[in-house]
Amino acid sequence: MATGFIGERSVRLLRVCSDRGWERCPGIIQFSKRSELLMPHVNRIGSGLNHHQAQSNQYMVKAGDTLARIARQHGVSTQQLLEANPQIRNPNLIHAGQMLNLPARVGGTQPARRGNALSGLTEATGNGRASDWDRFQNNPNQRLMRRGQRGPDIAALQGRLTELGYMTEAQRRTGPGIFGSLTERAVTRFQRDHGLTVDGVVGPQTRSSLGARQAAPAAAPPEAPANVENTEAVVPNRTLKWGNVGPDVAGLQKALVETGYMTAEEMNRGTGMFGRLTDRSVKAFQRAWNLSVDGVVGPQTQGALRRALAGETPPQPEVRTNRTQAAEGTTDTRAWLPVNAPRTNQVGNRSAANYNAVLDQFSVGNNPRYARRRGNTYCNIFVWDATRAMGAEIPHWVDQQGRPAEVGARGAWEMDANDTHRWLENQGRSQGWRKVSAAEAQRMANTGHPVVASWRNPGGIGHIAMVRPSAGEMQIAQAGARNFNEGSLRRGFGNAAGATEFFVND
Repeated sequence: MATGFIGERSVRLLRVCSDRGWERCPGIIQFSKRSELLMPHVNRIGSGLNHHQAQSNQYMVKAGDTLARIARQHGVSTQQLLEANPQIRNPNLIHAGQMLNLPARVGGTQPARRGNALSGLTEATGNGRASDWDRFQNNPNQRLMRRGQRGPDIAALQGRLTELGYMTEAQRRTGPGIFGSLTERAVTRFQRDHGLTVDGVVGPQTRSSLGARQAAPAAAPPEAPANVENTEAVVPNRTLKWGNVGPDVAGLQKALVETGYMTAEEMNRGTGMFGRLTDRSVKAFQRAWNLSVDGVVGPQTQGALRRALAGETPPQPEVRTNRTQAAEGTTDTRAWLPVNAPRTNQVGNRSAANYNAVLDQFSVGNNPRYARRRGNTYCNIFVWDATRAMGAEIPHWVDQQGRPAEVGARGAWEMDANDTHRWLENQGRSQGWRKVSAAEAQRMANTGHPVVASWRNPGGIGHIAMVRPSAGEMQIAQAGARNFNEGSLRRGFGNAAGATEFFVND
């Protein structure tokens, strides 16, 4: 495979890729059959970036490598390696063939070499010192700075953001003078922290605030935790929400695992990173503890989490459940939207009595939400509602990979009963569901564990129902062609009762 020489357009692409992260630019980096990186030569005066020079500051991940091992091999800390590679979202997930930037060793430097394409850009745009910022911010003709631009003013902006703690030195060096994703992210963080319009554009107000002496530095990026096993359950001291990263996020995740609102497998998928799974687990916890369900771990959620770790159970509201009148908040006939039922049966507070009370509050026999209309029945909607109230949601909306999704999210779709059955078989285990025998299903329901009976109809849309605690013949609650709060399996499934399968949430 020959690389040859490339033109100025490719040089620009190379620089942009340096800012965005190499794995997002597969067309720039080519691999031979032996996975040897062949960096293109740069055909421009004063620049000759060949693959030998690139390799001096980069490392190709090999099978069996870990970030900790690579850091030790090159005399740097894992945190320094992470800071030099902001494209790494999960420090526990790197793959063979991936290229990593190597930071300077402690006590030494690795300056860009003369002739390097990036050093040429630095020479052309300035060194990005924070002292350069005054020269640009006081210029009345200063342009608006936004993503995609480049120049000495961008380098000065990056220097100021680095001085204030919104960019690391390693991040600044990945694209000096280029306003890319890292710079935009730093600008939006600064705007959010200082009560400015959060648009990622450096206009007069943002420029003035950046130059103000009272501009408060951001906290240094937290170090990512090493692994799940060594993480302790800790209630965070700061407010946490989607997008936060650090050991306190890992402590929060471990606390959610120990209190039953998150699985260890879910935590392993993004230890120390507050993403979709952590957000969903926090909301389930907030729902169980009758808190504002916003996914933000603030003072109230932190206090409830401390009580949960101490062994307290969620308070149960007084809900009158006489099976003839649905509880407040459970009657929305827009079936595609979720409801937040007042009574719950969460992990740590499960019992047969709570299980029955949760089902009774929906009064499925006469609740307008489940009433048959325009030929549609709502067995899967009732199961969605009931399992949400039990902290074991069987979703109605999923993404293209079958993962639970927000209502109406891009690419998300609604499942019918047959789809739900397939989801239980294929994705259910990742959410704590497993297939069991009828006898095991009844035993688990009698101890308060959520249990469903499901039939996949090869020629239709199938059926699904909630299994009730019962000392005798199995009883179910269901919506469908017939809605009832308690009845036999055969009453609900008819001739398909013998083909019904059972799933329990542990």
